[in-house]
Amino acid sequence: VKFQNAGYSTKWIINDNTVQRGGWGKIDEKVKNEIQGGLKVLSIEQAKYTAFCVIPLDILDMGPQFIDAFIRATMAEALGLGLEEAIVNGSGLNMPTGMMREPNSALDPSTGYTAKTAVKVKSFAPEEYGKVLAKVAKTEKQKDRTFSSVGLLCNMSDYLTKVMPATTVLTSAGGYATNVFPFPTEVIPCNSVPEGKAVLGIMEDYTLAVGGSRNGNILFDDSVGFIDDTRTFKLVQHAAG
Repeated sequence: VKFQNAGYSTKWIINDNTVQRGGWGKIDEKVKNEIQGGLKVLSIEQAKYTAFCVIPLDILDMGPQFIDAFIRATMAEALGLGLEEAIVNGSGLNMPTGMMREPNSALDPSTGYTAKTAVKVKSFAPEEYGKVLAKVAKTEKQKDRTFSSVGLLCNMSDYLTKVMPATTVLTSAGGYATNVFPFPTEVIPCNSVPEGKAVLGIMEDYTLAVGGSRNGNILFDDSVGFIDDTRTFKLVQHAAG
């Protein structure tokens, strides 16, 4: 996806129309074709993703560099998983809106935005897959969209049991060619996608707007658990999407 630094902005103004055409005519004709812009205001009010970890200082005495690096790697992984879950299926309630949600639906105060309606895919044959891709070729306002490749997010189990068997062929050289699609498709295993579902689209069209100055920083403090003789690590990430 596309990461965009939003700073401390709370709204973005974008052009909601695709590129439009002018008009041809005689050399002495008046200028008559108006390009109409459709401005849309997007809310990018930031949500806050946090995590913390407490470890005894005695453990640090036994191998401070290794333990510190291990804790930071673990928290960085927690950050990646949290962002992935939000990007794929975030409700839009105090978190980014995920790809599996309909951002133009009404925001329910308890469940967030409505889930998109799933389309059943029976095979990756050109006729079947082409019909699914044709939906991506239209914007929500039914304007034409051009693209040269797509991304396919799916659960690892579904990839191994459904996608891989359907897109692996035996070559004349005796080996296997994997991820063979009739249209360029990058398969991205992603366990944030529920089993039985997949996300197909132009992945770079999803923007994760990050703000603030503490994004992804892992800080530690010994004063919080001074009496308990512990060190506390803290992670903060601001984002909207």
